[in-house]
Amino acid sequence: MAEIADFIGVELLGHVPDDEIIPVSQDAGVPIINYRPEADAAEAYEDITNRIESWIEEIHESRGFEFDQSSEKSREGVLTDGSGDNTT
Repeated sequence: MAEIADFIGVELLGHVPDDEIIPVSQDAGVPIINYRPEADAAEAYEDITNRIESWIEEIHESRGFEFDQSSEKSREGVLTDGSGDNTT
């Protein structure tokens, strides 16, 4: 996988391993990270999500914004410009 990312000049977000529980969670209409959080695939999705969040925070901080993530599990946060006014 990393070889393909290198070849096309992009950074690899991560690799989600094959896991037989994924189609089961899809059929149930429940994300794998909620259906079976301890599954290898769920942990891989969580790692990728954390990596993307870190990149977004770095970009926003480099532009003078702050990201206040009040609830880690909800993945919700508030982006502010430091003046107390929320931005979108």
